Amino acid sequence: MAGGSCRWVVWLFVAVLANAQEVAPADDLTPQLQNPRPPRCADPWLCEPRHSPSVIQREWRELLEAVGKFEPQWRNPCWRVVNADNDGGKKRGGKQRAKTTVRCLPAFFVLGVAKCGTTDLHLKLSMHPEIAQPGRKEPHWLTRPRERSVGWYLNVFRGPTVARGNLLVYDASASTFWDRSPDNPLASKVSIPEVLATINPAFRHVVMFRNPTERAWSDYRYFCPRSARACTVSAEQFHRLVTRQVRLYEECLAKYASIECFYKRFFQHSLPRLALGVYIDPLKVWWRYFKPEQVFVMRTETLASSPRRVYDKLFEFLGVGPAPKQILDAIASQERGNVNAAAANVTMLPKTRKLLDDFYAPHNKRLFAALRAHNVWTDGFPLDQPGIATSDGTW
Repeated sequence: MAGGSCRWVVWLFVAVLANAQEVAPADDLTPQLQNPRPPRCADPWLCEPRHSPSVIQREWRELLEAVGKFEPQWRNPCWRVVNADNDGGKKRGGKQRAKTTVRCLPAFFVLGVAKCGTTDLHLKLSMHPEIAQPGRKEPHWLTRPRERSVGWYLNVFRGPTVARGNLLVYDASASTFWDRSPDNPLASKVSIPEVLATINPAFRHVVMFRNPTERAWSDYRYFCPRSARACTVSAEQFHRLVTRQVRLYEECLAKYASIECFYKRFFQHSLPRLALGVYIDPLKVWWRYFKPEQVFVMRTETLASSPRRVYDKLFEFLGVGPAPKQILDAIASQERGNVNAAAANVTMLPKTRKLLDDFYAPHNKRLFAALRAHNVWTDGFPLDQPGIATSDGTW
């Protein structure tokens, strides 16, 4: 009896200790770096076993319960819902009529990245006669607090499908690619690509990458005046922010796997948001659940220099017919949309540019190597084209 009591006390102590260690880390990065959790492998997110259907169902219940069986007549993943508005339909002859509503998910996702030209892409995609803009360019429903219902999200894609001739529609939320960090209290244990692959493994995705140094500078100029603590754009302030965040990121890399540093909320949501330019880490997470050939990777620079060639390949990837020459000409001649003109007269300091180039170089090398290995740099240009991307990690 005494032995059994002793074992019970030991078990209770171990259980209490385990629960204490599961407390979510704070947003402040310092304690996380002082007491790092040793990674179990080089890429912990890629080594974790896939979640069971029950876990996925629990974490994404609202979305999964809303999705029905896809009907083949629709080009987007659509299904019918009886009494979707819970009004039971109108009565006729004293009997309640069943009301059916078509609900849809997008056929593909424009994943981002922010300040890489997703708005310009959004404006030009719909120039193709088989593609329509969604009701809202960036619903951000998958990555932001649930202020709106899943029905609202699904209705964003219903109109182009039902009312406008069964056209392809997309979700262009620029946060889908990178957000949903593990130390975000709103985050699900199940990543967005995992739940999307559970719903429809045939989804296709488009992602845009830009020289990460230029992306960080544009991001700062755009969001600095719009931040909660509105600031005045200056090259000196940007240099101070970059210097501090580069130092903290390198300290993190010395103790954590790169993928874990990427998903630290501090590096994603504090200017200049350096993590958003480390493209390879989230890309590998998406590749885990979707085949590399389901993700169309293109560069902002090549889209600007050769729009006809890139859009021609993109439309082929999306499974729509070739765009007529006049449409490709119109896409190429139209001015870029949503060009960041904020503080256009302020120039990045040369020392800041070098600091960022040096920081991003090893991450760019990992990106280029992975794209070569999978042969999926699909905008049609060789990686070693001068001025675009080189083997030493410069862009």
